[in-house]
Amino acid sequence: MRAYLIVMHPGNWLDGFDHEAFHKKLTTVKGVFNWWHYLPNAYIVLVADDVNASSVADYVRSIIGTKHFLVNRFDPWDHNGWLPKDAWDWINENRVKHNIR
Repeated sequence: MRAYLIVMHPGNWLDGFDHEAFHKKLTTVKGVFNWWHYLPNAYIVLVADDVNASSVADYVRSIIGTKHFLVNRFDPWDHNGWLPKDAWDWINENRVKHNIR
């Protein structure tokens, strides 16, 4: 299994972006086995080993339109930052449970 970090430009209330619709489409699409959303404009999605960043980006682009975003392979074995305990617990539990590489 692989993990990808998706970060979106936050925009503003005038841009008309529907965050709820994006969240629903991203987190319920076939192929996303689990997801993380502890930061307002960031997600980590767990996908099959044969899925690459371009595939994830293509799907995100189909939902997000012209809004700026970044998709990057996430290494749950080499990370750091300041997050709530629940966020770290999710990362640490899922990297082992799903054998993320």
